[in-house]
Amino acid sequence: MVEELNLERCVANPIFIEEVNLYLKERFKNYSINLGEEVFNASTKKVVEYCLKFCYLKKDKVKKIRNYINGIKENSILNNEEIVQAEIILCKIIDLNPSSYKILLTLLPGHKRYFTQNQFRKHYNKLHSIMNI
Repeated sequence: MVEELNLERCVANPIFIEEVNLYLKERFKNYSINLGEEVFNASTKKVVEYCLKFCYLKKDKVKKIRNYINGIKENSILNNEEIVQAEIILCKIIDLNPSSYKILLTLLPGHKRYFTQNQFRKHYNKLHSIMNI
């Protein structure tokens, strides 16, 4: 039982950039990047600046998306490694935010290994609707 719990904790979930943005906003909420405070090294400062410029989802939307992505595990017949790959693809949908399903198919041709065409369209439509509500 203890080994199962430890294994479960060691499993990494793929994340999308908006989750990084929320983490960084929370982590550095008391600092102002624009004031040039010395708490950031150069690479951290660049990541935080990128997130502040290009990330747009609110915390409640990020939570809904994360719950949706986590939910595919329960409805999937894939093994653990395939589930992680499927989650990565779903995270890429959010990061790339394609304007149409047709564009998405050209951006992520490897989806066919993990999703049927109908499943993939359903996931795209659901994620797209959550992001654009």
